[in-house]
Amino acid sequence: MRKLPAGAKKRKCCTCGEIKLFDQFHKDKYAPYGITTSCKKCRNEKCKQYYKEHPGKRTEVDRKSYQKNRLKHLMWRKRYYNNHKEHCLQYNRQHRIDNLDKAKIRRKTEYLIDSGNLLRQNKCSLCFMDGEIHAHHYDYDDPLHIIWLCSYCHARIHAELKRSRYHEYIH
Repeated sequence: MRKLPAGAKKRKCCTCGEIKLFDQFHKDKYAPYGITTSCKKCRNEKCKQYYKEHPGKRTEVDRKSYQKNRLKHLMWRKRYYNNHKEHCLQYNRQHRIDNLDKAKIRRKTEYLIDSGNLLRQNKCSLCFMDGEIHAHHYDYDDPLHIIWLCSYCHARIHAELKRSRYHEYIH
């Protein structure tokens, strides 16, 4: 890594050609001067364009990263909960109030599992990973129509649902 000239605080972006402050570039210990050659805005645009052209790539990369660092992710979630316990509890309370009908169906599902009338799967239906498996209801009008998902796939499905609802809302 080359050293910065004394007093240097700006750099020219190789993509847009604008001269910008160093804090508008991502850090990169392998790049000249320890920052990327393209500014954050240009790199974000490049990434958006790439993932628009390769739609499955982001999910594949995220899944591999999660599987490789699964324990780190779990530890991060646990640490976040411990550091923000009151906020998490308040959010969960409010969520239960806002979604009473869904909570009732979730309790019914847990009751069926506990009583032995519904068998909890031990592998995710999408990625076939074992571990903590969640019951996902596609339609709460049909409470027994359940797909069994790992926490990662469950979060991804809800993110997609949230994104599609947002697009329906703005169009």
